[in-house]
Amino acid sequence: QGLAKAVQYRERLQQSRATGRLDCSIMSLWFVPAAVLQMPLLTSVNFTGNALLMLPPAIALLDSLKELGLNDNRLSLLPAALASLTKLKILSAMDNRLQRLAPQLCKLTQLEELNVTNNPLLTLPPQEVVRAGLKPTLAFLQKVAKGISHGQVELAAMRLTSLQLPWHELHSCLQALVLSRNELTSLPHETSSLTALTALWLDNNSLSSFPESMGRLVSLKSLALDNNLLTALPSCICSLSALERLTTDNNSLRFLHPRMSELQSLTLLSAANNRLTMLPSSLALISSLRSIALSGNPLAPLPPSLRERHDIEMDVPRA
Repeated sequence: QGLAKAVQYRERLQQSRATGRLDCSIMSLWFVPAAVLQMPLLTSVNFTGNALLMLPPAIALLDSLKELGLNDNRLSLLPAALASLTKLKILSAMDNRLQRLAPQLCKLTQLEELNVTNNPLLTLPPQEVVRAGLKPTLAFLQKVAKGISHGQVELAAMRLTSLQLPWHELHSCLQALVLSRNELTSLPHETSSLTALTALWLDNNSLSSFPESMGRLVSLKSLALDNNLLTALPSCICSLSALERLTTDNNSLRFLHPRMSELQSLTLLSAANNRLTMLPSSLALISSLRSIALSGNPLAPLPPSLRERHDIEMDVPRA
């Protein structure tokens, strides 16, 4: 059987030199043969039904490809090298073990069909984005790629129910992460690895908790948590020493942590339309604080120490 496969493989190689189309399907291949990588004029290659574990960087040499079939293999990644195949129109990788698509694949602007169905482990992009079709998938990858190159990932209003990003590529460069108007119920613990992050917008989601590990985001200056399902702010927020703006409007907060006095860079605190009945007197110890928005709360009279802070603009009556 092995000899027959070898003969068949050689015959297919010979035919492809005339047609530009190479069929390597069901050849028991564990890797892409070197001979294939030396055929830059190929326009179509089919590797369906093999046992490929990875695609080599040299796949980028096949820059005339218009069709690439990778169905029914063992691939866990569609690598960045594929982004060099700028003429590619059809990329199919169904029935693999894909976990992620490299963000750089957004450069495949000629792509007309991307099929990655039946890859249940795929989290980048999220399944809900992939199901939406080619354009949303490429748009998601483009936004993540921009985060790697420019330090900002903007994923607002993409109906995300979960979040997975190339954390190892973003942890030291990402400065702004916008996740507004999605359907997130939690954040992955890897979010706390984004140590360069200065702005994190999580407003208009369905968050009911905030991971304690987020206290590691020591560069964070702006945190938006409006319109979620929060009943309390965790103590880790009090460790965000660089925080300047904290907005938590339209949640169900019942109290603010007394340790918030540790936020000595805070200038704006907005907690309108919650269930706050009192404020900690320690807020008066935040010397940088200039604005507090608290309308729509059943507040008791403000603590005397806060009433004496005439440099703070408040939207609640001073008793």
